Amino acid sequence: MSSCKDKNTVFYRIYPTHHEQDLEELQLQCLQTLGPDLDVIWNCESFCLSAEHHVTSLPHLHGQVWFDNSLEDEWYVVWLLQKLTRELPVVAKVWDDDGEFILIEAADALPAWLNPDNSENRVFVYKGCCVLIPQPKTPAELSCFPQNDVTIERALRCVDKVDTSTCVKLNKIIDRRLANFPSRSIHQIRCVLPVSLVHALSLSPALVSSIVSIYLYSDHREIQGVTKNRRLKLVGHVRYKPAPHALSVRAAVQSAPDHC
Repeated sequence: MSSCKDKNTVFYRIYPTHHEQDLEELQLQCLQTLGPDLDVIWNCESFCLSAEHHVTSLPHLHGQVWFDNSLEDEWYVVWLLQKLTRELPVVAKVWDDDGEFILIEAADALPAWLNPDNSENRVFVYKGCCVLIPQPKTPAELSCFPQNDVTIERALRCVDKVDTSTCVKLNKIIDRRLANFPSRSIHQIRCVLPVSLVHALSLSPALVSSIVSIYLYSDHREIQGVTKNRRLKLVGHVRYKPAPHALSVRAAVQSAPDHC
């Protein structure tokens, strides 16, 4: 599975609006702000934050989540960033291996001048909304908004100058995409599990993602070997909710003690 991790990955950066902000303190504030919203089961990798102090880049927090085939995980990251920028003085940038996926989602609401060649560093998450940095329409706006190539430093200086009324259509599309978060639909199955596995899942529900992935990526011979195991003596009900997921296991031993 690791060979797939160069694809289907969402990347994000969080920039403090006050450059003197201590990054380790900001990291703690972000995690505390998200709190229980991070206590979910992810498809592959979970949301994380690291501090970047490199001299050649602006100080920021960054992270990435490999979501594989669960687009819900990718959009849940956007929802988390919206919450962070709504409650903390930060600006967030998010993209995936296809590029600016927020712009792709909201393609019908974009201005005619925007194209893949000039879209880099144009869209950010700020104060709970998606903000698109415009091109200047008058000579007076040249000092505020860049005409062509946009550096991250210039973009961050522009974000709070954007007239958010110009982004209403874009945000309606994105808000509609995020409307059900943090709750999602539940997939419910009835399965036979060994006692030891139910105990492990009760202690660490996130293991369900690995179990599902094993079944998803194993060939039929490997699956047959598992399903023919006579020692799986426990009936469980598993509720599995993708991005975020929820898991509950209710079980009753049917026969002999577990030997698995």
